[in-house]
This record gives sequence, structure tokens and C-alpha cells, in this order.
Amino acid sequence: MGKSLLCQGLQRIKKKHGDITIKKWAELSGVPESTLGRYLSASLNIPNFPAVCAMLKCLGESIDDFYASLDEKIDTPTEALKLDAVPVAVIGSIPMDMPESKGEIQERIIVQAEDLQTQKAIVREKDAQIELLEAKLEMTERVLEEKERTISNLEDLNRRRLQALQALCSAQ
Repeated sequence: MGKSLLCQGLQRIKKKHGDITIKKWAELSGVPESTLGRYLSASLNIPNFPAVCAMLKCLGESIDDFYASLDEKIDTPTEALKLDAVPVAVIGSIPMDMPESKGEIQERIIVQAEDLQTQKAIVREKDAQIELLEAKLEMTERVLEEKERTISNLEDLNRRRLQALQALCSAQ
């Protein structure tokens, strides 16, 4: 039986941190030395997810980057099936507060992006409505100013007419 991708990935991590011993890695991660040794030798073909997370975290490795590197190594459907089988095998050991699966996160991001696009469209529509209302307000203000000028002109005209009538009346 070939080594699982997870075991191969853990071996790459150990090689990357070449100066670390299995004993030291076990102490840092809290994973028993014998278990860690079996993961690296692939005698335990499907590592426990929380243990893998602890092993990566103590070395400052990103869990996301680690699993992404495994995705890049899948060349055949058989390897994909082995990797897909891992969550089923370890599902009972995953704590309830673990983040969502990659697919669930991607789906949530897509929904949020669609919501954002909808909200942006609504904002653009509201902006257009505001511009229209501002244009109407500006037009109304101009009409009001014109009416005020007309009223002022009419008042002046009426005052002059009254003065002219008063002058006529006093002349008679």
C-alpha cells in the first residue's frame, strides 16, 4: 500500500525543518512521539486532523497552505479518493469549533460576493435617484428665485404705478 498524501506532506514538512527531531516535534505539538513516528513512516496511513493541525501550528506552518500543497500533488483519481476519504475517517475527531470545510467557505464567499454585488447595484440605483432629486431641487430653487424676482419686479412696477397715480391725483 502506498503512502497517503497526508503522510507524504508531513514528511515534506519534517524535511523542510530538517533540524527538528521526532522527539522535539512531539514535545512541541503535543502529539505522542510514537504516533508522530507512525505518521511519518506511513504505518498510520490517515493522520488525525487535530494532530496534523497541532503538528503544523507548532512549526509555524499554515494549515491552509499544507492542504493546498496536497491538492497540487493529486495526479490520479485514486489519489483524490484517498484524500477525500480522510475527512470521513477522522470526522469523529474534529472538534465542533473547527472552521468550515474549504467548499463551505468557498460557497459562503460566493454568496457574500453576490450579496455585495446586489448591494452595490442598490447603492448605484440610490445614487442615481439622489442625483435626480438634487437636479430637481436645483431646478426648483432656480424657479423659486425666478418667481421671487418676478414678484419683486411686479411690486416695483405696482409701486411706480401707485406713485404715478398719486402724482396724477395731486396734480388735479
